[in-house]
Amino acid sequence: MHYERLAEESRLARRTVADALEVLRKFVGFTATDRAKIRIDLLKLPSSEVAELVNLEFAVALENKTYFVSLRTNAASRIEQPRKRRPLIGCCDFAK
Repeated sequence: MHYERLAEESRLARRTVADALEVLRKFVGFTATDRAKIRIDLLKLPSSEVAELVNLEFAVALENKTYFVSLRTNAASRIEQPRKRRPLIGCCDFAK
């Protein structure tokens, strides 16, 4: 599997999932029948705070490739250190 980040230079301008979906539509032809996942990774900062890194993930099986579109991360998205990991409940499809 190969991985590619799309439009990273404009990451700071993206604030919503809709903004990230627009990048997928523009660069890889994402359509209403496609599915993407929201992925939130935690990054521990030197200050011991934890920041959330939010990415939209779109796997294209025929190309053996996964595309990532990052959303802006700022002080408002920092969270306290989680005490324990909670299981994912449910799943959402984000297609227009």
